[in-house]
Amino acid sequence: MGSLWTDRLAEVWAAPDHAGAGVVVGREGVLTARHVVADALGGDRRGVLARVVRPGGSVAAWAPMRVEWEDGSWDLALLTLDRDSAEAALWEAPSSGEPVVVELGVNVERHCEAVGFSESAVQRTDTGAPADVVRQSEHAAGTVSPAGQAKRPVNPRRQLPRRWFPLDVVETTRPETQAGWGGMSGAGVVLPDGRLIGIIVTAESESESESESESESESESESEDEHRRLYLMPLADALS
Repeated sequence: MGSLWTDRLAEVWAAPDHAGAGVVVGREGVLTARHVVADALGGDRRGVLARVVRPGGSVAAWAPMRVEWEDGSWDLALLTLDRDSAEAALWEAPSSGEPVVVELGVNVERHCEAVGFSESAVQRTDTGAPADVVRQSEHAAGTVSPAGQAKRPVNPRRQLPRRWFPLDVVETTRPETQAGWGGMSGAGVVLPDGRLIGIIVTAESESESESESESESESESESEDEHRRLYLMPLADALS
């Protein structure tokens, strides 16, 4: 199986200024985290752009996308190429094989990988559209613990996915602050053999995934260990 990052890594932008990552599915679809495109869900569900980023190759131009489907309970969205737009021809479809989705058991999975764009700031043109400048990608590797966070995540301030797994980034560098992970949302997570297991939905401290009884000061506390923990929603569970 070829690497998912060969030509199925997508960069996503949604009006007014949200950015994230995605996984290209089929030839014209992109799976990403719903909260990345949440502000563009009104009206005709446009205002979303995406492009394929191929490591070591030229970067495709931004192409218009539509939010074809979304589910807040899993924080998952499917984008499809907006063929009604004159810019649809800018989309560069992948040539690699389809991603294979696998369901995890409860055993720890080591050497898992995720690729996204860790800095959320996107340079914009005078018209408000994203510039063609490429945010540098971040290749994170670590351990997924399917039996960790076994209870349903709860946060009184926002809706969380019905289930998620922690990804502890232990094999690569990590940002100094939680905010430094911004833009990794929507990134795919794969096993060492390249099979897709989930989509990154947040980077938070362990305390923020606990029950509503926690104090605000506890939920906002950060430590060095917390800065290396990402959370992915299990894609097989959502699809089933």
